[in-house]
Amino acid sequence: AAVGLCAAGAVLGVLAVVLARPGQRGSVILRSACGLVLMGLLAAIAVPNFVRARTLALQRNQALKELQTAAADLRAQTVDALTNEQTRTVDAQQLQRSLGRAADKSSGETAALLKASQRYLERMQSYQRAYAQAATNLTLTKILAAGNLEQRAQIQDRRALVQRFVDANTACKNFVQYGESTYRQELAAARISPAQTEAALNGFRKNFAVQAPLVVKIRETDDRMVRAVLGILDLFDAQWGQWHYDAAAGMVLFQDRSTADQYNAFMAEIKQAAKDQAALQKNLAAVMSQSSSKL
Repeated sequence: AAVGLCAAGAVLGVLAVVLARPGQRGSVILRSACGLVLMGLLAAIAVPNFVRARTLALQRNQALKELQTAAADLRAQTVDALTNEQTRTVDAQQLQRSLGRAADKSSGETAALLKASQRYLERMQSYQRAYAQAATNLTLTKILAAGNLEQRAQIQDRRALVQRFVDANTACKNFVQYGESTYRQELAAARISPAQTEAALNGFRKNFAVQAPLVVKIRETDDRMVRAVLGILDLFDAQWGQWHYDAAAGMVLFQDRSTADQYNAFMAEIKQAAKDQAALQKNLAAVMSQSSSKL
C-alpha cells in the first residue's frame, strides 16, 4: 500500500508538471521535485530496514527449523537407547545449542520462552548426568560381586555407592513427576504472559502426559533393584564369616538355609525388576516413536 501511494504520488507529480499552465510550471515543478526527493528519502530509509527485517525473519525461521531437527534427533537417540542394549548414551547438547540460537534470533516473549525451555532442559540434564554417573559407579564396582569382598568394611563402601544411586534415581523421578510444575516455574521466572504460558504448557502436556508415567515406572523398577541389592549387602554383613564364594561353582554359599533362601529371593527380585524395566522401556520407545510420527 505504501509503495502504491508513493508510485501514485510520482505519477500525479509528473501529470501536474505536464498539465500545468505555462506560468505555473515553475512552482509545480518545484513542489513535485520536493515530493519526489522526500519519497526518495523515505525509500532510502525503508528499504534497508525492510531488508534487515526480512533477513532476521529468515534467520529466525532457519534457527527454529534447526531446533525442530535437533528435537527429532534427540527423540531418535532416546528411542535407540531404550531398545538397543549397546546404546545407552543420549546427547542433548545439540538441542541445547539449537534452543540458544533460536532464542538469540528471536525477540520478545518468543525469545524468553525459548530461554525458559533451555533452562528447563539444563536442569533435566543435570539430574540425568548425576544418575548416569551413579549407575556407572555401581557397574564398575560390581556391587554384588562376592569374590572380591575380602573385608567387612568394603560392605559399607558399597552401601554408600548404592545410596548415591538411590538419591540420583529419586531426584530424576521427582523431576519427572513434577515436570509440569517445574516448567511453569521457569515460565513464570521468564515473565511469560498467562496466555503464552498456557499455550506452552498445553504443548508440553501433549507428550508429557503419556511419557511421564512410563518414565516414573522405569525409575520405580530401579528402586526395586537397589532395595534388593541393599538387602543382599545386609545379608553379607549380618552373616559375615558364615558364607563364602565358591569360585568353581560361581555362587555364594551360606551356612544357614533360611539366609540362602533370602539371598535367592533378592536375586530373583533383581532379575524380575530388570525384566519389567526392559518391557517398560520398549513401551516408552513405542510411545515416543508414535509421537514423533505425528509431528
